[in-house]
Amino acid sequence: MRLSFRSFLHMTVAATIARAGTIPHAPRISHLILDFDETLTTHDTIDPLATAAYSLQAKLNPSNSIPPWSFFTDSYGADYDALISSLPPASSRTSVRAEFQYLASLCPVERASIERIESHGVFANLPIASLSSLAPSHVTLRPGWFSHLVRPALSRGVKVSILSVNWSTGWIIEALRAGAISEGGDEESLDGVEVMSNDLVVDEKGVTTGKLTRWFEEEDKGMWTAREKRVVLDEYLECGKYEKKGGKGKKKKGLNVYVGDSSTDLEAMWGVDVGVYIGSKMVKTLERIGVDLVDSEDVDGVKDFLSKKKRARKPKLLRVDQMEQLGKFLGFDGEAVVEEK
Repeated sequence: MRLSFRSFLHMTVAATIARAGTIPHAPRISHLILDFDETLTTHDTIDPLATAAYSLQAKLNPSNSIPPWSFFTDSYGADYDALISSLPPASSRTSVRAEFQYLASLCPVERASIERIESHGVFANLPIASLSSLAPSHVTLRPGWFSHLVRPALSRGVKVSILSVNWSTGWIIEALRAGAISEGGDEESLDGVEVMSNDLVVDEKGVTTGKLTRWFEEEDKGMWTAREKRVVLDEYLECGKYEKKGGKGKKKKGLNVYVGDSSTDLEAMWGVDVGVYIGSKMVKTLERIGVDLVDSEDVDGVKDFLSKKKRARKPKLLRVDQMEQLGKFLGFDGEAVVEEK
């Protein structure tokens, strides 16, 4: 039986809350949503995922004839360049809305890339457990992502979620599990953390079919661009907005925070109370569309940032370079004290 997108999210939220347990007090930050590639990691991990798949293909399916990965990256680049050449120059996009429209227009390029990879079987006939197990040796995480951010967030009753356009949930989970252990955690440290991403389809034996999941079945579309990521985020936050108390739904208190590094995260940053930009590669784009970046060192925590954001004429995002800065900004650097409802 196929579930609707909304039904799936309701089940996802309920399962995560059940694992996390009952939180007696509502924290100032109620939900922390994190991108994965180049937000929690130091580099994009799609190429490493492909490298791992090719190494397994050579070992397990040596007779398979698959084009080199460069064929797929070159084809993507050609499709992207063709699309860009048909659009007005980037300098003409001087508003957030115009940038959103441009990012949504990239969907055909992403679709062609995914379908090309599927048709050539790059990820076909691989034990998903074997592929996922290679993540820790291929993925480098930002220092302090667990010790300064995720662990103190969880200890304060903050709900933590990963929202990614990556192609493998298992890949993300195994990378994070190993990373948590390396920063003083254990196998259970990430219990209650929900990972939402595209994924590799597997059969009943746990072997990949070569296909990727489609978040939006009616449109035969995955979470490929900033627009789809925002839709998933909005649905997820809506499903988790209420908690049961005395048999009735009561709206949760607290703020939603989204942390990302790239244009794919841009719409999601507008779907929460506090949008956080980490890194530097998107600075010129944000300047072009009229977004002010507020350095975390220049504000006294979340309340001060929100006050400045409310008074500002231009949209604002918080900017950090390191996980320790983000943890401090969110108030995770002191004793775990939560606010009364």
